[in-house]
Amino acid sequence: MENRQPINRANENIFGSEGKDNKVSYAQIEAIIAQLEGVPSALKLLDTLGDTDPADQQTLQKLHARALEILKKRQEIKEKKFSLREAQDTKETKFTQLEKASLERLKEIIGNVKKEGKFLGQGATGIVYVDTKEPKRCYKIIKENDQYAQVNSVGRETEFLSALADLEVDGVRTPKPHYWAMHEQYHVLVMERFPGISLDKIVYGSEKFPPNFDIDTYFKKLDAYIDAMHARGIHHRDLNLQNIMVDLQTGDPGVIDFGKSCFALTSDDPYLTLDQEKKISYKYPDDKEKVVENKKKVKEYLDLNP
Repeated sequence: MENRQPINRANENIFGSEGKDNKVSYAQIEAIIAQLEGVPSALKLLDTLGDTDPADQQTLQKLHARALEILKKRQEIKEKKFSLREAQDTKETKFTQLEKASLERLKEIIGNVKKEGKFLGQGATGIVYVDTKEPKRCYKIIKENDQYAQVNSVGRETEFLSALADLEVDGVRTPKPHYWAMHEQYHVLVMERFPGISLDKIVYGSEKFPPNFDIDTYFKKLDAYIDAMHARGIHHRDLNLQNIMVDLQTGDPGVIDFGKSCFALTSDDPYLTLDQEKKISYKYPDDKEKVVENKKKVKEYLDLNP
């Protein structure tokens, strides 16, 4: 598969092609939605985009036109210095009323998922639930803590998932994103539920590997996927056992949780962060080294549990 560089949204032609066919792409629509961070009116649009065939130009044209319409209205509101809070004390526009209704609806969905959904897992900054009404969809709901300020926002994490949505290497892939929202009361990322379990639930828990699991094949495929991911300039930087999945049907790997990931040029060291004096302030674990380390842990587990 041809290597694709991460989308540079600053240079993206969001208005479509100038050629005779006037085609639009996923990337052009995503570039518009990226400018609508925190606008719930764009959530349904992104959800629909994720379910649209890339070859369905008729639908893509409609989504593209709708995205531009939302962007135009949002810019008009910004020019008038409107916000949801200000709108409470002024005459609300039709757009802010719809925006407010969307926020309330999403808040209701999140409340139901927390109450009735199935708990999947928990990280340093978020809790993941499965919607029992839509079991192929899961919700990463951010907890209120200081650690979240040190990692990618749900909007930023969605950029990584979107950039990898079409990347599949010998069965290895990441979950596809549906939409995200950031509001003063909650941050949430809604995405595909990966059909498997994480390695930590096997190595440190009570779950079992699928019968067709082969350690050498598994980690060879995972290593190839990491190479392809790096070729796109994406580095995960948190490849612990909790963030590597096993597909229960195929035995193939999957990679999740891009909360600490980064885009990096080939000249950069993606695993180092520097302070104001350009001294190393933090070093993230190297992706390739973590793959080797995790293979050793899995082998030790298999040796003890033949």
